[in-house]
Amino acid sequence: MEENLIKVLWVENDPEVIGAFPGEAYEYGIHLVPFTNWDDAEQALKEDFEQWSAIILDAKCCLHADSVDNAAVFLTNVSNAITLLCRGKKFIPWYVLSGQAEDNIKDLIPESRKSWDGDWKKPYYDKATDRDFLYHRIKNAARKFKSSCMKIHEMYKEVFETIDHLKLHDEVDNYLTDLLVELHFPELDDKHLNENYEKVRKCIEYIFRKMIEIGMLPYQKKINLTWSNKILSGMPVYAKDGTEVAKGVIAVLPQILQDNTIHMIHTAGSALHTDEEKDTDTKHVKEYLSSVGNSSFLIT
Repeated sequence: MEENLIKVLWVENDPEVIGAFPGEAYEYGIHLVPFTNWDDAEQALKEDFEQWSAIILDAKCCLHADSVDNAAVFLTNVSNAITLLCRGKKFIPWYVLSGQAEDNIKDLIPESRKSWDGDWKKPYYDKATDRDFLYHRIKNAARKFKSSCMKIHEMYKEVFETIDHLKLHDEVDNYLTDLLVELHFPELDDKHLNENYEKVRKCIEYIFRKMIEIGMLPYQKKINLTWSNKILSGMPVYAKDGTEVAKGVIAVLPQILQDNTIHMIHTAGSALHTDEEKDTDTKHVKEYLSSVGNSSFLIT
């Protein structure tokens, strides 16, 4: 039964609140998982990011286990940390549920929250009066996201069937789903499309790893995406000292895929996985965007 619940990471350190709220949230199909400080909550996010559908923050809480309650320190640090954790992954909406007076905290909550919760006129939800509203909104947001994922898999049925047939890493399915949801249902995301462009490079890496596994590419202790693309394009590969590492063979990729793949590899940035060999001719997304005028539609 629990696997069907909407799992919400909840940072709250009042024992009475922790004892009271999960039962009522359960009636909405929500599983509130409490953490008394941000360090513990952040660790849970890092260990299994995909399991969480939303984050609820008490405004005046502890940043560390030995910290004192401080709304300014807590909200500033945690909102920034969530932004960094979501970068390159799926977006997790976060909400402030507080018993503080609005004047005490309204200026501490970033305006960025309006991009996913802008139709809620207050910057936070009041513990005394707004809990039902918050549960409804989390439930509706999760339902819409789940529905959009199902639609994406239906729209690109053959693509996802191929991913499954080839037994590609599960992350390929996750990354591609996230990217396509962002493109087709932008109202469900925080709209920072270009920040998620590195998912494209990660998908390419997983595909090349599968090619190594089945013998389409030679073994590489540290995978080099540029070299792999050259080999698949029928071009020889040379080491820095001029030694030929791999001979050119018949091109596996048509010209348009050769060109598009190398552009995606170079634009997204290198070393996104720890065992990937750094490409010396890589241009990172931010550098590329500054050179072309900061387009907001790089993924499209």
